[in-house]
Amino acid sequence: MRHRILIYVAVAVAMGLAACSGGEEKSVAETANTQEIVTMAQQAAQGIADSDRNDTLAIQNAIMEARAQRSALAIAGRKEAALAYDEALQARLHELDPQLCDLIFGTQEKAEQ
Repeated sequence: MRHRILIYVAVAVAMGLAACSGGEEKSVAETANTQEIVTMAQQAAQGIADSDRNDTLAIQNAIMEARAQRSALAIAGRKEAALAYDEALQARLHELDPQLCDLIFGTQEKAEQ
């Protein structure tokens, strides 16, 4: 059991390092076009939705990558872009998997209030 956890952690770290190694791509903060930001959010939502439901580490990793992209926009002072990212991520995830979207964002609770 302990070895399995270590293997999962090692895989998650390797995936994170691989995601950060794309040198020729623009950073999230440098992305100027709102449509590009929306596309990035939609791709992140697709990654979350495509995660294996039995692999909570994969789901958490996909969610953390999406939040990192959003945070990069906010840190760069691009509040409107960060808001557009949030809205596109939530809308696309809701299209792909409403139940998962509700679990992550609590959208069902907000709708009932």
